[in-house]
Amino acid sequence: MVPARWRPTILYPNGNNRSIKGAAYRDENGIEHRFCFVGEHRLMGDFMGFLVTRTGNDNFDVFCHEYPFEEYVAVSDEINSWRSFESWLIRCVDTKGEDSI
Repeated sequence: MVPARWRPTILYPNGNNRSIKGAAYRDENGIEHRFCFVGEHRLMGDFMGFLVTRTGNDNFDVFCHEYPFEEYVAVSDEINSWRSFESWLIRCVDTKGEDSI
């Protein structure tokens, strides 16, 4: 189990990186959810990444900073915000970054 205050670390090109080992948790049903975070919305504090244990192309989301790490999957399921990275990126470019979350 990941501590409640755990925050993922983003890999930066300048080499000041820390491991993202532990970016996983088990829910109350014993299902393991593993993440690969690839970015952070610096203004909002939201994390962007993939749920690598989710099948299909729609395994990318921007995870809201207002929720604890252990609720990321449940919240994304509830609000139906899963998408492909490609569709998210195209939307960001089309809106000049206005619709990035």
